[in-house]
Amino acid sequence: MRKLPELDIFITHYDWYTKDAKGYFVPTEEAPKEAVKAMNYCNELTKRDIENDENIL
Repeated sequence: MRKLPELDIFITHYDWYTKDAKGYFVPTEEAPKEAVKAMNYCNELTKRDIENDENIL
């Protein structure tokens, strides 16, 4: 398990994001630019993990 400082930027602000069917963060209109940037980074890490089967235990 890794610690993501980017996740701390937005994770407690439930009005800033939703999640899609694949588990990616989708920013809402209320999300500031900094939070959107952090979500995009987290989504890229998730995408890479899925492509490399790192999400399977």
